[in-house]
Amino acid sequence: MFMPPKDFSAAQIHFVINDKWTKETTCISLIQMIANGFLKATTQETNTPEGFKISTYTLSRTPVLPQNEDESLYDAIVGPDSILTLNNDINPTLNFFHKQLADLASQKTKEIIYHKYGFQKYFETAAMCCLILGYILQHLDFSVYFGFAFIILGAIGSYTAKNKKNPVFKDIAGLKMFLKAVCKNENLNINSSSIKDVLPYALAMDIPKAWDKLVLSLNTREATLSPFIQPDFKQLVFNAITDIETKNSY
Repeated sequence: MFMPPKDFSAAQIHFVINDKWTKETTCISLIQMIANGFLKATTQETNTPEGFKISTYTLSRTPVLPQNEDESLYDAIVGPDSILTLNNDINPTLNFFHKQLADLASQKTKEIIYHKYGFQKYFETAAMCCLILGYILQHLDFSVYFGFAFIILGAIGSYTAKNKKNPVFKDIAGLKMFLKAVCKNENLNINSSSIKDVLPYALAMDIPKAWDKLVLSLNTREATLSPFIQPDFKQLVFNAITDIETKNSY
């Protein structure tokens, strides 16, 4: 119950919970890669033509083999010998990875978690139309039929919406409960592999103090990762990629 859903990365869990892929989701993916030792983050300060100092980050591959789909896709798009630079500008390679990762998550989840057939999403819309018409025509005898139609279509729409019976939701609930306890506990040793490996999932679930716990884990494990924890890392990732419209509506 306290392990991540099998074959789902932290970014994919963030996507499942929020039903959309955002810049935040891709940032979580990169954070997990760094936490897994798949990527190494280094930084240096540079001066802009205007005289401002900014931190430039580079993400380079380590000898660690891919452990999830995000990392395999990273090697396929970015390449195991390439270096990504975050310098406050759009990074075309990272932006393409961002879009392909969103497509991967969307295709992976559309039949096991979301609507399997396109027509299912229209039941709830039809139910709301019946409710509105019933209210408008409430003085007429047949308005009761709109009420029955609303109940029936609403029930079908709820049943065919996001499949809460899928085992992945049970795994998410159990893991979230566990990680909330982990992040609240000030004295817990987070250097055991069973805990530190799942901390990126705490970020995906937006659990309070998850970032502090992750930073502590990285600091105690490898000093060279300290540049990664600087607050502008996340903003530079956001600046390097563009917004995309990827939302499950199957």
